Amino acid sequence: MRLFMVATAEMLESGEIPPGDPLFAALAPRCEAIGLKAYAGAAESAATCARRAEEYAAAPGGEAMAEAMRRQAASSAALAARAEEYAAFMRLVTPPAAGTGSSSEPRRPNARYFGPEWTN
Repeated sequence: MRLFMVATAEMLESGEIPPGDPLFAALAPRCEAIGLKAYAGAAESAATCARRAEEYAAAPGGEAMAEAMRRQAASSAALAARAEEYAAFMRLVTPPAAGTGSSSEPRRPNARYFGPEWTN
């Protein structure tokens, strides 16, 4: 995720992705949603692994498994942090949505056929 963030930032700075690029504008919110979904899954996994680590630690002879679950919980928590960072980055670089009512576009779809009196 960090590599993608660095590459995206460099492409935006260099102009390889031009401002207002419609493809980037369409993909950026989807990338943010993917980051948020990964964050939610990793956070849930971290909580589950932490709970299981406590269960294994309470069981006789379960200390080795408890330690493995603690490591997995830490790994999932780190992934959640990276996913949250990725989603915040994508939110930051997402271009603003185009306004629906600009002066160059008619307010009614058929105004271009019927003339300016139909634009309100």
